Amino acid sequence: SGESMGLLDLLWGRQTGLDRQSVLQSAMETMRTRELELSKHKEFATPFTKAVMCLNLETVEGRYCLTGLVDGGVSIVDTRENLREKKHKFVPVASVPRAQRGQDGHQFGVSAVQWYPLDTGLFISGSFDKTVQVWDTNEMKVSYIFKLRSKVFCMQMSQVASHHCLVAVGSEEKNIRLCDLKSGGYTHSLSGHKDAVMSIAWSPSDEFMLVSGSADHTIRVWDIRRPGSILSLDELNATSASDRGGPEGVSWSAGGASARRRDEPCMKAVAHNGAVNALVFTPNGQYIMSSGGDGRVRRWVSTTGRNTMVNYRDTKCSSATTKQ
Repeated sequence: SGESMGLLDLLWGRQTGLDRQSVLQSAMETMRTRELELSKHKEFATPFTKAVMCLNLETVEGRYCLTGLVDGGVSIVDTRENLREKKHKFVPVASVPRAQRGQDGHQFGVSAVQWYPLDTGLFISGSFDKTVQVWDTNEMKVSYIFKLRSKVFCMQMSQVASHHCLVAVGSEEKNIRLCDLKSGGYTHSLSGHKDAVMSIAWSPSDEFMLVSGSADHTIRVWDIRRPGSILSLDELNATSASDRGGPEGVSWSAGGASARRRDEPCMKAVAHNGAVNALVFTPNGQYIMSSGGDGRVRRWVSTTGRNTMVNYRDTKCSSATTKQ
C-alpha cells in the first residue's frame, strides 16, 4: 500500500542518513494514532440523564471515576462493577444532585473535578457558579469553598507536589488563580493571557511547572515561583519567547538559537487557530499534548516549547469548552 511504501522510504532515508531520527519517529507515531479505535467487545451504557461535562479517574486503585454534570450534580462511579457483562449500565455509588438553597453542591454546570492525588477521601470540583469546592468523599459533603469572581472553566492539583498544596484555577478572568488547600486562601495569580483560561495542566515531573491554554489562542508555560510565563508556544516554531526575559530585558526563544529584546518587534506566538480547550502532559513529562478550536491536536516538547509537527489525522475538537 501507499502507507507501506511511505514507511519504507522513511526507513531508507534513516538508514542512509538522509533523514533525522525525529522524522521517522514522528511518522511512526502518526501511523499508530490512526490505528486507535474503540473496543468492539464491550459496550457501556451511561447511568446519567444529564450531559457529563468532566471526568477524573483516581490513581490510587484506578477504579473510582468522578463525574461532573451539566446540571451541577456530582457522582462517583465504580468502573470495575460487573465487567464480565458485554453491556453494562453503571450505577453511581455516591452522588449529589444540583444544590438547592442551603444545600451542599453546585448550582450550575460542573466544569472540572479531580481526586486528591494521595487519598480518595477528598476531591475537588469547579463550576460555572464561580466556586471551587473541596469535598469529603465519605460524607459527600463540602468541607470548604473557594469563591471566585467568574465562571470556572478548569482547575487542577499537582500529582507530584511535596512543597505545596495548590489548586490552579482557570476561569473567565485572564489570570490563573492559585488556591491553597492548606491555608484556605489564595497565594497569588499568574498574569499573561489576554482572554479566558480554558485549560490547565501540571507537569508530572516538576511540581512547580504549570501549562495553561487560553481563548486568546496561546499556550503558556509557567514556573509558579517566578513572575510571568517562561514560554509561549508557537505552532510554527517561529517564536516561543519568555515574558520574563533574560538579562537586560532579553527574551530568549524556546529553541535557544536566537534572542530578542522586548523593545524589538516580536510576532505573537499562536499555538492554535482557536481557543486552546485541552492540555495534558505525557506521563514522563517530556511532551505537552494540546487540542484547540481549530480541530487540531499538537505535541510540544515541554522543555523548549517546540512543536514536534506530529500529524494526528481525523481529530475533531471544534468546541470552545474544555475537554478532559
